[in-house]
Amino acid sequence: MIAYKDITKIIDLFNANYILFTLAISVVSAILLLALSKKYLQILQQSSYRNCEFNDWLKKKPNVYNSRLIALTVLSFLGSVIVVISFAFLQSEITAYASLLVYILFVALYFLGDKKHKDKCPLSFTNRIKRLIGAYFLISLIISFALLTLINIAFYYAKDIWWLKSLRLSFVTVLPCFIPKIIKLANLIISPIEKSINKKFIKIATKKLESFPDMIKIGITGSYGKTSVKNMLSTILSSKYKVFATPKSYNTPMGVSMAVESLDSSFDIFICEMGARYKGDIKELCDIVNPSYGIITGITKQHLQTFKTLENIKETKAELLKAVKTCVISSDSEATLSLKTESGVEIITAGINEEGQVFAQDIKCTKQGSEFILNFNGQKISASTKLLGEHNVSNLVLASALAFKLGLSLEEIAEGISKVENVPHRLELVKNDKGITIIDDSYNANPVGTKAAIRVAKSFGSRTIVVTPGMVELGKFEKLENIEYGKNLAVCDIVILVGETCAYSVREGLFEAGFNFDNVFMVKTMEDAKVKLSDIVQEGDTVLFENDLPDRFL
Repeated sequence: MIAYKDITKIIDLFNANYILFTLAISVVSAILLLALSKKYLQILQQSSYRNCEFNDWLKKKPNVYNSRLIALTVLSFLGSVIVVISFAFLQSEITAYASLLVYILFVALYFLGDKKHKDKCPLSFTNRIKRLIGAYFLISLIISFALLTLINIAFYYAKDIWWLKSLRLSFVTVLPCFIPKIIKLANLIISPIEKSINKKFIKIATKKLESFPDMIKIGITGSYGKTSVKNMLSTILSSKYKVFATPKSYNTPMGVSMAVESLDSSFDIFICEMGARYKGDIKELCDIVNPSYGIITGITKQHLQTFKTLENIKETKAELLKAVKTCVISSDSEATLSLKTESGVEIITAGINEEGQVFAQDIKCTKQGSEFILNFNGQKISASTKLLGEHNVSNLVLASALAFKLGLSLEEIAEGISKVENVPHRLELVKNDKGITIIDDSYNANPVGTKAAIRVAKSFGSRTIVVTPGMVELGKFEKLENIEYGKNLAVCDIVILVGETCAYSVREGLFEAGFNFDNVFMVKTMEDAKVKLSDIVQEGDTVLFENDLPDRFL
């Protein structure tokens, strides 16, 4: 047992000088931990601040960042121990400080190595991430202070063994291994605050939308094509109405709430893109927007990682049907056609399938775009667009069907179609002066879209090179879908596969389809892919960039 006099002496350790010294060392430790946490904070942000999705990234094998963090911890601790033992003969406090300097040195070397890893989606310093950083720093500070205090108490009896006593600062070098846990703890602690802030913004947006009772409100959802259809519909309707559409891919409650800040009563129509990754997400958005009209573009296995089953995806998309009075659904998607419709909801089927109520016929797709005949229950008009591929024609028909319902004439719709611009990074033709056709489809990441992109690339009739990391968030079907994707890519001439997450499954599919082994190249990053591409591309080639995954999937 510890004697009373020992307890008294231990308490005496905690004087003002001790507290200031330990606090100073703890601040240094917390600053180093914060510096080392940048990548982890970035991934948490890309995971929508969901600890469960952050855990998925942490468990991914191989995870080079986890390995580097462990290596840093081991080297720092061993290095500090060696310094302490080597200079123990000095019997001076300087030895303890020197051990801390070794830690700082290894952290500096860590950052030098980190320069090789370029972020595709850098950490965005939003108000939320700033609050998270504040909580993380405070927790790191408390943990560092507590650790140093406990070690000082434990080493009290080693006061006559200088090298052992000097080791007390070395133990802060083990803290980097706990960075992911500290981040998750900080995120968990501030979660109620964030929910309260979000709820406030959402409430303001909901009330603002309710104050425009005469404004036509439209919700657009689906597993793919949401942003494209939103932009198409906005352009077509603009010939008759003043239209406000949510910008970019603002399709979450907070994203929509931020967009609504710019909305005013001068607009006739509000178009809201509605994204979903969990059941209830579309209902939450509908509660904010209260749409009268909707479009469901199509349903596939996208985001199956979070939805778990295709049935859950269908039920979530069908939440839009419970909120609207009229909904246009894709006749080109069997899963969409099988949705359970709500009584009293008018359903309009549209697409390139001629069994739909509104459809396109006599479609001609070229390098310059597409021409087709729009058929509205027997009423027809010729239309043309600069957009590539039949799937874009299908999307245009969806938008046209709702525009017709909202009172636009066939002529106004056709004129609007001719004005539709391509959405960046979605089958976008990139101009260059080297005689190479570059198709940027880097924002496409679903089985339906990849098939369409391959068809478009092959239609150019030249040697086809595809750069892709594969498809993610497909749950238990991810490996099978990427193998199938590889089989589809076998019609191309050269394939450059990026990363390790899905690339090997795509390669497996290529080889199963009899693809030439010599025409498949494996690279680690998109930057490496561009270097490899520059070595093999020739004038006249068609290069398709298909999907470009954010950092948490690489």
